Amino acid sequence: MEHNALRQRQLPQGAQFSGDNPIAEHFGAPQNELSAVTTHNVVFDVSNRSQVELTGLDRIAFLNNFCTNDVSSIAQGSGCETFLTNVKGRVLAHGFLFVAADAVWLETVPDQAPAIMAHLDRYLIREDVQMQDQTTRQAQLLVACRTACRIADFDLPTAGQRYDHFSADYQGVPVRVRRVPLGTATGLLLSVERCAVADLWTSLCQAGCRPAGELAWQALRISAGFPVYGMDITDENLAQEVSRNRQCISFSKGCYLGQEPIARIDAMGHVNRELRGLRLRHGPAPPVGSLILSETNAAAVGSVTSSSELSVDGPPVALGYLKTGASTPGKQVVVQAGDSEIDAEVFEPAA
Repeated sequence: MEHNALRQRQLPQGAQFSGDNPIAEHFGAPQNELSAVTTHNVVFDVSNRSQVELTGLDRIAFLNNFCTNDVSSIAQGSGCETFLTNVKGRVLAHGFLFVAADAVWLETVPDQAPAIMAHLDRYLIREDVQMQDQTTRQAQLLVACRTACRIADFDLPTAGQRYDHFSADYQGVPVRVRRVPLGTATGLLLSVERCAVADLWTSLCQAGCRPAGELAWQALRISAGFPVYGMDITDENLAQEVSRNRQCISFSKGCYLGQEPIARIDAMGHVNRELRGLRLRHGPAPPVGSLILSETNAAAVGSVTSSSELSVDGPPVALGYLKTGASTPGKQVVVQAGDSEIDAEVFEPAA
């Protein structure tokens, strides 16, 4: 019902929807929506992303046993990016973690909350930990923030440390403001009760934010090299293959599920493949699974996991896994896109 209210606000803005997807695909000109990120504040509806809330006295210690990052060292009002891994060091989940005074929040891709909660519940014995899937209660908007923006009685911060977060009041409804990496822009996740999301969207647009849809969001995150679990990461991937060691993995924290194989790989110095971005010379965007070939001998060196016809710079972009020898940033490769072979340049995911 609440998302119907948001949809009714978006339709006069030119929103186009695909099938039963409640998230707008675009607002008439997806490339313009994406280009606006470099100069304006832009708002995306990401209400389908999962949110899991953990409470209880043992929540920090318990969660630290399953995350690759050091949850115990995170101060209230801050957070991190992290993996949850299995005993073999393979990735079960990837997302953001936010530590509040009375709870820890895990924020990740759509439809992931049940799997995360089931995984953690297997190990929950006597610890004082409660888990709730807040996805159906809390909607989220993502603002790519370039300039000052004030709504109701609070300002959206354009400066600060990544993962900083705070609670504010929006027309009597609490809204959680969370800073996340978003390429060269400031990314702010706004989590609010679903009954208020339509009004919050309208307030943001009245404050100068330009609306953007799913096509622009996918292009933005691929251009920044940001992976999505279920597309660019699966439980077949070792944590270090995802190329987010600095963001997601603490190599000095205590024992956690999956630590031994992760530490062993660190001692060896490398994995056999790594996630990389690809800037294609021209279109079309390669389908998922398209082979990536060596420029010199046309041998297969990887495959595409996601792609977009749009990009911040113009030509199509893609993400894919490349053999270690072919994954050096700046290296030239060839991508098979149907019957076409397209030259591409390798780039490393943004910090």
